[in-house]
Amino acid sequence: MRGILHDFPDDKCAVILTHCITALAPDSVILIDDMVLPNTGVYWQTAQVDLTMMAALAARERTHEQWVALLDSVGLKIVDVHVYTPPVHESVITCVPK
Repeated sequence: MRGILHDFPDDKCAVILTHCITALAPDSVILIDDMVLPNTGVYWQTAQVDLTMMAALAARERTHEQWVALLDSVGLKIVDVHVYTPPVHESVITCVPK
């Protein structure tokens, strides 16, 4: 999923992820291509995107801890986070069912 989950608040993301989980085979993984923000020191353009998401959609960019909490709430665990654009923290999160 690329840039999908940042468009929704946690409760809506949980619904989307739950539907994805039901379609998984035993050896499947879910790849989430989205920002994984640090707790401090975010680049100004990244902060601007986060504020836009909050104002327009009641959604947000998430920190690593927020991703862990969201994914844990639906029974997923993070296997890896690959940051491919360091200045804006665009990343691919690899997760699997617990």
